[in-house]
Amino acid sequence: MIKIESLSADWITERRNKFRKDPTIIEGMIYALYLLECLKLTGLDFIFKGLCVAIHNPFYV
Repeated sequence: MIKIESLSADWITERRNKFRKDPTIIEGMIYALYLLECLKLTGLDFIFKGLCVAIHNPFYV
């Protein structure tokens, strides 16, 4: 579960200072994962096609 405080600018700045990473990448990753969490909570079923390719057994519906 993505915590709401991780969406704040202060939290992202703390992580930038701690890990020395680009804050726009951190912010983008957080919002992407938060979007996936929200989609899953609404009941949407989905798969990561990249994972299917990685395990060499794709199953497309």
